[in-house]
Amino acid sequence: FPVHVDSYPMPLWSLLEMIFRNLPSWLNFLIFCGIISWQAIYFNLLINRHDVLYKNSYLPAVVFVLFVSSAPAFLVIHPLHFVNLILLRIFDKLFSLYKHDKGIVTIFDCGFLAALAALLYLPALPILFLLMIALSIMRPFNIREWLVLLIGYVIPVMFLSVYKFWNHELLAFWESFFK
Repeated sequence: FPVHVDSYPMPLWSLLEMIFRNLPSWLNFLIFCGIISWQAIYFNLLINRHDVLYKNSYLPAVVFVLFVSSAPAFLVIHPLHFVNLILLRIFDKLFSLYKHDKGIVTIFDCGFLAALAALLYLPALPILFLLMIALSIMRPFNIREWLVLLIGYVIPVMFLSVYKFWNHELLAFWESFFK
C-alpha cells in the first residue's frame, strides 16, 4: 500500500512517512482503513452531537466515505488524512465554544491543533486564518483569548525549533523552510 511522497516534506510528515515506509503494506492498508473509518464515525458524531442536521442520520458518514474514496490520488497514506482528522477535532471544539461562555482552554487547544496540522502539511496553513475568523465571529473581542490563540500557534513551532536546535539542525531547517 503506497505512502505519499512529498517534494518538500514537512517535519512531522517526514517522521510519519519514515514510520509508514518501514511497515508492511497490509498494515499500512489497515491503518488507512482505520483512519478513514474513524474520520467518518467522528464526522457523523460531530454532525449529530451539535445538531447540524435537524435529525440524527448516518448519511453524513456515508457521504464522507464516498467523497474520500472518490479521488484515486488520496487512496494512499497521505498527510491530508491526518490533517482532516485534526480539522474534525478543531471543528468539534469550535462548535462547543459557541455554546459555552468560558473558552480559554478550547481556544488554546484549537490553536495548538491548527499549528500541528500546519507542521504536518503546509497547505493546511489556512486553518490558522479560519480559526482567527471563527474567533472574531463567535466571540466578542477579548485580548486574552486572542493571545491564547497566538500562544497555541507558537508552541508547536517552538517545540520543533528546540528539537532541531538540540540536533544541530536549526539553522539549516529554517533556511530550507523559507526557500
